[in-house]
Parts: sequence; C-alpha cells; structure tokens
Amino acid sequence: MANRLVGRVFTTIELARIFEKDPETIRRWARAGVLHGTYASKREGFLFSEADVVGLCDFNPQYMAKWNAYVEGLEKGTTVKTLNDKITEDDIRRIVREELIRLLNDGLGS
Repeated sequence: MANRLVGRVFTTIELARIFEKDPETIRRWARAGVLHGTYASKREGFLFSEADVVGLCDFNPQYMAKWNAYVEGLEKGTTVKTLNDKITEDDIRRIVREELIRLLNDGLGS
C-alpha cells in the first residue's frame, strides 16, 4: 500500500484536494504546527511528507478516512478528484465551446 507513497512529497494544494479543505486551511495548520511540514520557499510554500500527513490523521479519524480513500485510489490506478474539480473542468469545456461557436457565428469579429 505505502510503496507508491514512499518518498512522496505533497504540496499544500494536493493536501487541500485530498482533505477537501481550502489551501489556506492547510497553510494555517502548518503555521500552527497542527500539520508538520517544511516551508520550502515563497513560491512552493509548504511541502509535506507521507509521515507528516499520517501524523495529522492519527489524531483525526475523519482525515484518516479521506487519506485511506486517496491511498486506495492510488492502488486502483485512479486519481481522487473532488466534485468541484470535475464541475470546473466540465464548465470550462462548455464555456470554451460556447465562446468558439459565438465567435464563428459573429464572423470572428469582423
């Protein structure tokens, strides 16, 4: 199970998706010491090892369930995406398609 995660480093955004939290919540946890991690740089922000994440999950069954679902998804070869991510991707595809149709109907702005 953990073989795919050995040596893996997670970003703030990745953990926010796994735990279905806002990235700023993950940053606050890191600054407060609730979630241990390493501040890499201003650009990269915090980075978290698997051990850091499991340390958080040990004290919170709700997060352990989400972490286990993520790991099981890796074992099955799938990725964990929230419904919001799916909706956003679908919406972008629809908007781009509608905008292209509008431009073609308008004669490309001429």
